[in-house]
Formats: sequence, structure tokens, C-alpha cells
Amino acid sequence: MRRAWFTCLPVPKNAEENNWKEEQRFMYLRLRRLVASVNEHYYENLNFEREAALQERTKIATKIPYASTYSGYGEYGGQFFYYGNMNKQAFATKWHQPAETEDFLDVIEEHPLDNEKYPTFALKIGIELRCSPELAPLMIRPILKSDDLDNTRPPSHNPEMYLKMTVNCPASLANRLPSHFVWEQRERKRRSYS
Repeated sequence: MRRAWFTCLPVPKNAEENNWKEEQRFMYLRLRRLVASVNEHYYENLNFEREAALQERTKIATKIPYASTYSGYGEYGGQFFYYGNMNKQAFATKWHQPAETEDFLDVIEEHPLDNEKYPTFALKIGIELRCSPELAPLMIRPILKSDDLDNTRPPSHNPEMYLKMTVNCPASLANRLPSHFVWEQRERKRRSYS
């Protein structure tokens, strides 16, 4: 994600925050808000480009989107999260030098290492998912072997589920904060009735 950040710091853990469902819900909500904000900025820019293309023939100037920034924070399970993103106009407002050309934004985003005075706001999220076939995402199910999805077998009472999310945020290094975060989610521990 371009022009986005996600930082995580350890904090004292609240003993009441050991609920598996709450931990899963909390991380989902944080990521959902961040992705929704990135999507909103993307669609605003897409709409601007479409309007500019349509009005190019009429010589009417298209209104440039306002500078917009989203940030959120939260604490759960011994971790404090700070995350957010900004659109192109907000990035330009923060880093634009008056003597530079309007093409400056594209140069910085395409070649961030060429100019070290601008931090790299490029959030990279890696996902690793291991699960039993009945829990597989719908997008993946067509590529599974048909015998893995044999409908004659009843679903397992103990389906496997493991999710690992790795977040790298180079912008955090500029602020002397951790730039790497790993979140793992395993299936809930089941009670054994004996």
C-alpha cells in the first residue's frame, strides 16, 4: 500500500484480554479500517482522473481532490498499534518543496531510494494461511485437488487454521520505531471432555 504506515509497540498486557475471538476481531477491525481508507483514497483519485478525461474536451478545470489523511490507533494483547495512510495530495502537502516541479511526487514514489530526505511510505503486508479444505477461502477452492473437497466426507470437528501476517513499514524507521511486525493466529484451543 502506497503512502501508508503501520507501527506496533509492546505495552503492558491487560490480563482480561486473553479472549481468542476478541483478539481475532481486533486485528480484523484494524486492517479493515486501513484497507477501507486506502480504497477510499484510490477511488477518489480514480474518479478525479475520469472527470479530468471527460472535461479535457470542454476546457473546464477539474477540481483536484482535497488532501486527506486517515490514522487510527488501538491497544490490545500487549501491543499498541498506530496505522494510517494519506492520499497523493496530502503527501505533496507534507513533502513538496515550492521550487520543485509537479512531477516530483511520481519521482519520489517510483524511486524512493534516490532521494533520502523523503521517507518511504510503502506498507508491505505478507499473508501466510494454512487451513483444512473446508476453511479454505473461496478464491482458492477451485485450485485444490477434488479429493480434498470430497463432499461425501463429513466436515472435520477439529479443522486446522493458521494465519500469519507479516507487516513491513519502512516509514517507521525514520521515526526510530519498529518497522517489522508479525501477527499469528492459530485455531482456538478446544476443550477436551473426558
